[in-house]
Amino acid sequence: MISPDFDMKEKPTIIIDGYTFNTTGGNTIRLADIEAPEINETGYDQAKDYLQSLILNETVFLDVDDIHRWDTSGNRLVCILYVSFNSTHYINVNKAHLVKDYAVVWDYENEFNPSNWSLYIRKFSEDTRNNIILVSALIGTLLTIVILIVIRRGYRFIQLQFDKTKRWIKGLKDRKKTKKEISDIGSFDFK
Repeated sequence: MISPDFDMKEKPTIIIDGYTFNTTGGNTIRLADIEAPEINETGYDQAKDYLQSLILNETVFLDVDDIHRWDTSGNRLVCILYVSFNSTHYINVNKAHLVKDYAVVWDYENEFNPSNWSLYIRKFSEDTRNNIILVSALIGTLLTIVILIVIRRGYRFIQLQFDKTKRWIKGLKDRKKTKKEISDIGSFDFK
């Protein structure tokens, strides 16, 4: 999968449980479409510790839900969370929890589909992004030029057809006139 467009980036401060944390920006983040054990439930500490090992002291990247930005409490941003894995990839933290069995899929009504998640997402370098923008601009320019050529040739073709039609109509008029003159001449009696 290619690198998504992230909506936000944050720095985690307090890990609350296996799917919730607070940030330096004052937001509380809830990982989308997963459910991890609550406090006093089996696996709570492991899920919380795993989330902490992935994100604490890291910059995290958020793909915020476009349908329901906030969860039902209205206090937590619903997101797929990414963190840098290495120089070429991000890791999808939501998916990582599922892979490690620290959480289960809890598919809420939102834009996300856990069955389509990839664990690793390829990063684009700044050069790659700039090249994509440059190539897109070049393709757009070339398409514009081609369209203008087609329009110009089409206009010229229409103009030629119009001129041919005018000549044809003039020819018909001339033939009618000639026929009339011939019939007028034929009506004279030369006796």
